[in-house]
Amino acid sequence: MNDFKKAFMAYMDANDVKYTEPAEESLRIIYTGDSLKSIRITVFFDERGSNIVGFDSFDIARFQAEKIPAGMIVCNTLNARYRWVKFFLDDDYDIRCQMDCYVEMNTCGEMLMSLVRRMVSIIDEAYPDLMKAQWGN
Repeated sequence: MNDFKKAFMAYMDANDVKYTEPAEESLRIIYTGDSLKSIRITVFFDERGSNIVGFDSFDIARFQAEKIPAGMIVCNTLNARYRWVKFFLDDDYDIRCQMDCYVEMNTCGEMLMSLVRRMVSIIDEAYPDLMKAQWGN
Protein backbone atom coordinates (compact mmCIF):
# COMPACT_ATOMS: atom_id res chain seq x y z
CA MET A 1 0.00 0.00 0.00
CA ASN A 2 1.21 3.49 -0.86
CA ASP A 3 2.65 5.37 2.16
CA PHE A 4 0.73 8.53 1.21
CA LYS A 5 -2.49 6.52 1.24
CA LYS A 6 -1.65 5.20 4.71
CA ALA A 7 -0.91 8.72 5.95
CA PHE A 8 -4.16 10.07 4.48
CA MET A 9 -6.18 7.23 6.03
CA ALA A 10 -4.57 7.90 9.42
CA TYR A 11 -5.40 11.61 9.11
CA MET A 12 -9.03 10.89 8.19
CA ASP A 13 -9.37 8.32 10.99
CA ALA A 14 -8.00 10.85 13.52
CA ASN A 15 -10.51 13.46 12.26
CA ASP A 16 -13.54 11.13 12.03
CA VAL A 17 -13.82 11.43 8.23
CA LYS A 18 -15.62 8.45 6.73
CA TYR A 19 -14.21 6.88 3.57
CA THR A 20 -14.24 3.65 1.60
CA GLU A 21 -11.54 1.77 -0.32
CA PRO A 22 -12.92 0.98 -3.78
CA ALA A 23 -9.54 -0.37 -4.92
CA GLU A 24 -6.05 -1.06 -3.59
CA GLU A 25 -4.66 2.33 -4.59
CA SER A 26 -7.69 4.57 -4.04
CA LEU A 27 -9.99 6.00 -1.40
CA ARG A 28 -13.47 7.49 -1.82
CA ILE A 29 -15.03 10.23 0.28
CA ILE A 30 -18.67 11.25 -0.17
CA TYR A 31 -20.02 14.68 0.74
CA THR A 32 -23.44 16.28 0.55
CA GLY A 33 -23.51 19.70 -1.06
CA ASP A 34 -26.05 22.50 -1.19
CA SER A 35 -26.67 22.08 -4.93
CA LEU A 36 -25.70 18.46 -5.49
CA LYS A 37 -26.82 15.89 -2.94
CA SER A 38 -23.98 13.41 -3.41
CA ILE A 39 -20.47 14.48 -4.36
CA ARG A 40 -18.07 11.52 -4.58
CA ILE A 41 -14.36 12.20 -4.68
CA THR A 42 -12.02 9.33 -5.43
CA VAL A 43 -8.39 9.89 -4.46
CA PHE A 44 -5.84 7.85 -6.42
CA PHE A 45 -2.38 6.97 -5.15
CA ASP A 46 0.44 5.76 -7.38
CA GLU A 47 1.24 2.09 -6.82
CA ARG A 48 4.97 2.88 -7.12
CA GLY A 49 4.82 5.45 -4.30
CA SER A 50 5.04 8.63 -6.39
CA ASN A 51 4.31 11.98 -4.71
CA ILE A 52 1.61 12.70 -7.30
CA VAL A 53 -1.95 12.12 -6.09
CA GLY A 54 -4.98 12.27 -8.37
CA PHE A 55 -8.57 13.22 -7.59
CA ASP A 56 -11.60 12.31 -9.71
CA SER A 57 -15.30 12.96 -9.40
CA PHE A 58 -17.80 11.48 -11.81
CA ASP A 59 -21.58 11.13 -11.79
CA ILE A 60 -21.83 14.91 -11.53
CA ALA A 61 -24.15 15.21 -14.54
CA ARG A 62 -24.89 13.29 -17.73
CA PHE A 63 -25.53 15.15 -20.97
CA GLN A 64 -27.69 13.88 -23.80
CA ALA A 65 -25.95 13.58 -27.19
CA GLU A 66 -27.76 16.63 -28.58
CA LYS A 67 -26.51 18.73 -25.63
CA ILE A 68 -22.81 17.88 -26.11
CA PRO A 69 -21.96 21.34 -27.53
CA ALA A 70 -23.56 23.01 -24.50
CA GLY A 71 -21.67 20.61 -22.22
CA MET A 72 -18.36 21.46 -23.86
CA ILE A 73 -19.04 25.19 -23.60
CA VAL A 74 -19.95 24.99 -19.91
CA CYS A 75 -16.83 22.88 -19.22
CA ASN A 76 -14.71 25.54 -20.94
CA THR A 77 -16.38 28.26 -18.88
CA LEU A 78 -15.85 26.35 -15.63
CA ASN A 79 -12.22 25.60 -16.50
CA ALA A 80 -11.61 29.31 -17.03
CA ARG A 81 -13.29 30.12 -13.69
CA TYR A 82 -11.65 27.47 -11.50
CA ARG A 83 -7.91 27.00 -11.69
CA TRP A 84 -7.73 24.08 -9.26
CA VAL A 85 -9.73 21.55 -11.25
CA LYS A 86 -10.60 20.57 -14.81
CA PHE A 87 -14.10 19.72 -15.99
CA PHE A 88 -14.69 17.59 -19.08
CA LEU A 89 -17.18 15.31 -20.82
CA ASP A 90 -16.07 11.69 -20.88
CA ASP A 91 -16.93 9.06 -23.51
CA ASP A 92 -20.34 8.41 -21.89
CA TYR A 93 -21.16 12.17 -21.91
CA ASP A 94 -20.77 12.34 -18.14
CA ILE A 95 -19.31 15.50 -16.66
CA ARG A 96 -16.19 14.68 -14.71
CA CYS A 97 -13.94 16.80 -12.58
CA GLN A 98 -10.28 15.99 -11.93
CA MET A 99 -7.26 17.42 -10.17
CA ASP A 100 -3.69 16.31 -9.46
CA CYS A 101 -1.31 17.47 -6.76
CA TYR A 102 2.19 16.91 -5.47
CA VAL A 103 2.39 15.97 -1.78
CA GLU A 104 5.03 15.67 0.91
CA MET A 105 4.72 13.10 3.67
CA ASN A 106 4.79 15.59 6.57
CA THR A 107 1.74 17.54 5.25
CA CYS A 108 0.01 14.79 3.26
CA GLY A 109 -3.12 14.25 5.35
CA GLU A 110 -4.01 17.88 5.91
CA MET A 111 -3.23 18.89 2.33
CA LEU A 112 -5.21 16.06 0.73
CA MET A 113 -8.22 16.70 2.97
CA SER A 114 -8.07 20.39 2.11
CA LEU A 115 -7.99 19.60 -1.60
CA VAL A 116 -10.88 17.14 -1.33
CA ARG A 117 -12.95 19.85 0.37
CA ARG A 118 -11.93 22.45 -2.21
CA MET A 119 -12.94 20.11 -5.02
CA VAL A 120 -16.29 19.39 -3.36
CA SER A 121 -16.91 23.12 -2.95
CA ILE A 122 -16.08 23.84 -6.59
CA ILE A 123 -18.28 21.03 -7.91
CA ASP A 124 -21.19 22.12 -5.72
CA GLU A 125 -20.76 25.73 -6.84
CA ALA A 126 -20.52 24.72 -10.52
CA TYR A 127 -23.51 22.36 -10.49
CA PRO A 128 -26.18 25.01 -11.23
CA ASP A 129 -24.22 26.11 -14.32
CA LEU A 130 -24.05 22.49 -15.48
CA MET A 131 -27.79 22.04 -15.02
CA LYS A 132 -28.51 25.29 -16.86
CA ALA A 133 -26.41 24.06 -19.80
CA GLN A 134 -28.05 20.65 -19.73
CA TRP A 135 -31.67 21.74 -19.44
CA GLY A 136 -31.60 25.34 -20.74
CA ASN A 137 -32.54 26.30 -24.27
